[in-house]
Amino acid sequence: MAAAQHAAKLNHLLREIEDGKLGFAQFAAEVDEPYLKNLFDECWNDCARALNALQKSVQSMGESPVQQGSATGTLRQGWIKLKSVVTPDQSLVAIEEAEREHARIEAAFRDLLGEEDLAPTIRSTVEEESALVEKNLERLEQARQYHQASAH
Repeated sequence: MAAAQHAAKLNHLLREIEDGKLGFAQFAAEVDEPYLKNLFDECWNDCARALNALQKSVQSMGESPVQQGSATGTLRQGWIKLKSVVTPDQSLVAIEEAEREHARIEAAFRDLLGEEDLAPTIRSTVEEESALVEKNLERLEQARQYHQASAH
């Protein structure tokens, strides 16, 4: 696959991560529990770090990295806001939506990592950032389980 096509997939990943970053900021603002605020803040920081590293990867290919999320991501943020208003457990909504955000990001990472001819330095960066996403998905699942157990 040509470098331009790899850059296009990286830019798709960047959009997904930017959408996730915006979501995590929204989730942190909407929950009351300190452990959830902290988790969402950490997810936001990991997204910011990944954006920086992956934008550099796109630039190293001679392409321009995207600087914003997707229109779909903006619509999702509005949906989440509406859903949190009509759902009694805003924290559970935030956790579940954060899991969905991370699942979208993870799918974009998998798609990119499926490219056999990805440059080794870019693959290394993508794998490193992908590992953070997997870690955060596990932490979100644990938070959901803890939250559900403490609600009963």
